[in-house]
Amino acid sequence: MQQNSEGSVSRLHTLVGHSLRINSMVFSADGEYFASASWKILVHDPHSGEEIQMLMAGSARTYVYSVAFSPDKSLLVSASSDKMVRIWDVKNGKLLFAIKAHKQTVNHAEFSPDGKTIVSASSDKTVKLWNATDGKRIGAFSGHTDGVNWANFSPDGKMVATACQNKLIYLFNATTQAKIKQLAGHEHNVTVVKFSPDGSKLASTSWDKTIKIWDVATGTCITSLDGHKNGVEFLEWMPNGNAVVSASYSRIENEGTVNLWDAQTGKLMDSVSGEFYGIAFSPSANLLAVARKNRTIELWGKPIIVTDKEGNIIKGVVRDRRQNPDRRKSEPTEEIVERRTKERRGSFFSKN
Repeated sequence: MQQNSEGSVSRLHTLVGHSLRINSMVFSADGEYFASASWKILVHDPHSGEEIQMLMAGSARTYVYSVAFSPDKSLLVSASSDKMVRIWDVKNGKLLFAIKAHKQTVNHAEFSPDGKTIVSASSDKTVKLWNATDGKRIGAFSGHTDGVNWANFSPDGKMVATACQNKLIYLFNATTQAKIKQLAGHEHNVTVVKFSPDGSKLASTSWDKTIKIWDVATGTCITSLDGHKNGVEFLEWMPNGNAVVSASYSRIENEGTVNLWDAQTGKLMDSVSGEFYGIAFSPSANLLAVARKNRTIELWGKPIIVTDKEGNIIKGVVRDRRQNPDRRKSEPTEEIVERRTKERRGSFFSKN
């Protein structure tokens, strides 16, 4: 994996094969598989760039909005606009189950940490649980009054958080399906919710252009991260839980913005804008996938974040710094951030 003295990332592969917008990208838990979805699902080896499987269950009129691997990467679950949840065998590409799960679009589906259960969230105001072995429904989380965009298991599998179109976030007991807490604070549609690696915090994104960090035990908002100019639709915790990465996309300017935040202080540590509309990190944060508007995916190598031996962030590296690195050395952080967001359109990474 090529690196250089400036600590920049290097482009490893460009993946092709999608003919429509790429709606979801995800790495397996060990980082050895990479899946992407448009109307079809492609599974790649992110290290070699080799395509492993092409999974299709419909026509180009059906959009796959979410894909997720099981913890052992043997299965893949997909959620789509045709109201279906599908479970695939990754090794042979076989469709194992096609579940008529919801009455409207399924926005998100994922496996529980033990791989035995699948949760699905839909625009029909429901969130349901499914047995990953036989595809049968085993539970539901009631009380949603509007569409649900996302559902996320806590790392220990004991809770499920849901992101709702009515500006609210709900925490449920995963076993009893009883509601534990209701979190209010966003001013618009909540798009993504994700527990921190240790499960003590919850991060949420919204069309109100903010990211909020919540204390799970108390349900209070610890900090609100403000800096995006458009609704935020991507969120990822870094492995040690001390930073989050968020991304927004302007459909008018066809430009995406990625921000790196210190999750403890709320400080904006790095920001870049460019001609892309989606990103995904591998679990160890040593690989980054970037979905371009030309329907290709670029895979980039580490380092993405520089830390000291204790895991504290020294600086963020979410862009290739090979272009004129020296002229930035003496500039204040505020000026760097302002220039990146206003003047460096289309340069998320070096094209070389």
